[in-house]
Amino acid sequence: MNTFMATGSQLEASSYGQERRSDHRYEIGAAFEYNLAPRQNAIAVGRGHVLNISRSGVLAKFLERVPSDAAIELFIEWPVLRNRIVPIYIWIFGRTIRTQDDCTAVKILLYEFPAQK
Repeated sequence: MNTFMATGSQLEASSYGQERRSDHRYEIGAAFEYNLAPRQNAIAVGRGHVLNISRSGVLAKFLERVPSDAAIELFIEWPVLRNRIVPIYIWIFGRTIRTQDDCTAVKILLYEFPAQK
């Protein structure tokens, strides 16, 4: 697996309630696609927008409501191009842990930067 690195400014925890993570959060402003329950033949697919990310979790706005405690697979369009030409994606497998208003928190269990989406 590749080392996780992100750049950006830290989002204020007060924007989304009490701070629940000890890791720094970074705004990346990236779109993503997702699959719910990916190992059980994806019960739902959709899109969303990452609000912030840390090495242990993602806070995102999903276009559709997603349930808590669900297995989820995210394909995030990383906001940097390889050699200024090739898009980079980060694949994340995790679990939805909470929903607040129209935002959902995802705990990262596995991640990698695959060669292709």
